[in-house]
Amino acid sequence: MIPRVGVLAGTIQDAVEVGCDLKVGWNLKNDVGNNIMFSVVEGKGKSFLDKLSIYGYVGVDERYYLYNHFLEGSFIRNRDKGLDVDIEPFVGEMQCGAGLKYENFVIKYYMIFRQDEFKH
Repeated sequence: MIPRVGVLAGTIQDAVEVGCDLKVGWNLKNDVGNNIMFSVVEGKGKSFLDKLSIYGYVGVDERYYLYNHFLEGSFIRNRDKGLDVDIEPFVGEMQCGAGLKYENFVIKYYMIFRQDEFKH
């Protein structure tokens, strides 16, 4: 299980988030979770099966939005002209999927389920 904490600070969204990932599989290396960036340095002389990894993962997140441009409109001008919806400040999310990795080639399939960010 890999816990994580994050802060989003920018023009589009400001939020704080916490979550964790669980990754299980065969021949997993000591990597950090479910990232898309990974080392291109691999040991030489390994067999085909030593270079192959198969895994499944599930992750959950809870995010607290301080500001969301897509729902609230411009932060500086016309703030009152955002969408006429009730914004949910806490939004939960779950990701699940599977991956296949051979050396530095990765194929992943995943789905993301997110709670509604607003009420109509």
